[in-house]
Amino acid sequence: TRNNLIIRKLYVQATKDVTLTDAEVLETYKKDNETLSVHYIQINSKNFLSEIKISEDELKDYYQKNSSQFKRHPTVKIEYIGINYPPDSKEAQRIGISEQINNLHSKIKKTNDLKSLATDNIIHTESGFFAFDEPLEGIESEEFYKYAFSLKTEQISPVIQTSKGVYILRVIQKKDSYIPELAEAKPKAEEALKLIKAKEEAKNKTEDYKNKIDGYLQNDPAINLKKAAELLGVELKTTPAFKRDQTIPDTDIDKSILNSAFELKPNQISSALGGVKDFFIIEPDKFTGIDQEKFKQDKETYSKDLIEKKKQNIFNTLQSELITQANLKQYISSSTTFSDTADQ
Repeated sequence: TRNNLIIRKLYVQATKDVTLTDAEVLETYKKDNETLSVHYIQINSKNFLSEIKISEDELKDYYQKNSSQFKRHPTVKIEYIGINYPPDSKEAQRIGISEQINNLHSKIKKTNDLKSLATDNIIHTESGFFAFDEPLEGIESEEFYKYAFSLKTEQISPVIQTSKGVYILRVIQKKDSYIPELAEAKPKAEEALKLIKAKEEAKNKTEDYKNKIDGYLQNDPAINLKKAAELLGVELKTTPAFKRDQTIPDTDIDKSILNSAFELKPNQISSALGGVKDFFIIEPDKFTGIDQEKFKQDKETYSKDLIEKKKQNIFNTLQSELITQANLKQYISSSTTFSDTADQ
């Protein structure tokens, strides 16, 4: 309790002079509530993949500089026996299958040859080497993978019940993480380099489109992105209305690009904008500002919430600085709030 009171006093002392002006409240309210839709041209990097050619020297040079990206996680090779649940199986039938595999488990103690225990209805499968993030086909069970990677070589798992069936597995061999030679990593390295080159091509194409649009505007300043897209022979897309820091489901347009649209003037066509995978040219469509009457109604409550967030941010910064100066290790989540910390 004494420690909690000290922290609360520190919080009050660090944030007692925090204030907000009406202009700050209004500006933040606008950012939280204004909406915009945009027209955009999208240039997909993947459309250039088929055109990309990579020489052996290029691939070798790329892999030498980026081999750590292809580090293989620990892998394991296993075998397992079990019974898959029949389609539309009832609870009683599943219990019977579990009992059958439980009885089989006692026999396994006398032999490590799982394959010899397979029958018409008991399947036996042997995997190749796979990592934790490379699941086996037909196996959807966290417990299954937990045993596959936690057991030692030659160890047998307990009976594992999954949504698909009941199984027993044995670890055949394990490999630690390692950086493979180019020959082993070649397919993934080629894919990664092709994606990089395809994105470069997409960037060049987008910049070419923007240069042509600038040319159209010189001849006719009233041209919009819709008309420019027609002249270029490319598809024009339009987003639904969105707020700042909001993503749009089922689209590839990045949040950062959506945010940048709010900085454009009406009818202003953007420069070539790069996203994570693709490139875009955008133009504001429909802007909806705040409801001034609703803002007046919300202002008091909104201001209180906003100043508390501002105080919390200031205190979090102070807390981080103190932890850094004291060289302390923090064992709580970085998302834990002050009130959570104080309660602990």
